[in-house]
Amino acid sequence: MIYVKVNGALYPATIDGQMQDYTWDNRESKTITMQGTYDEIVGLFKDGTPWSIVMKETVQKRNEDGSPVLDEAGNPVTEEQTSEWDNSEFSMSGPITDNRDGTVSIKMGTWDWRRMHSQTPKPSILGSIRSSSTRSKGWAPNSSRAATPSPATVV
Repeated sequence: MIYVKVNGALYPATIDGQMQDYTWDNRESKTITMQGTYDEIVGLFKDGTPWSIVMKETVQKRNEDGSPVLDEAGNPVTEEQTSEWDNSEFSMSGPITDNRDGTVSIKMGTWDWRRMHSQTPKPSILGSIRSSSTRSKGWAPNSSRAATPSPATVV
């Protein structure tokens, strides 16, 4: 089961992440969906709030050599394993959505602009290239548009 841990308390949740959230300044973000009300989520996730993702799962217990541990009847012995990942870098609270089904979603994003812009996306509009040249009778601009290169032709 997946949880978010805030102020030492665990809350069952689902978490989805985006490397570049195009709806939020291309920043890296995580969307947390959990049971609760809008006001509860606003109170829980304020800007700067440290939080983490916690995963609890039941796994088969193993000996040091990797073999499964069995009880007296030969049945596998299980134990709860907990893993935790700090997500404090996602401490910028964003849009909150009441999903109208008893759950609320909040986006948490990173403040680090260098990280957000570490990968330069291809521009959607290609720019123009302008240059000038002088001629014997004065100055004349030369303009051309940048374009996507065409594939090479092999003859």
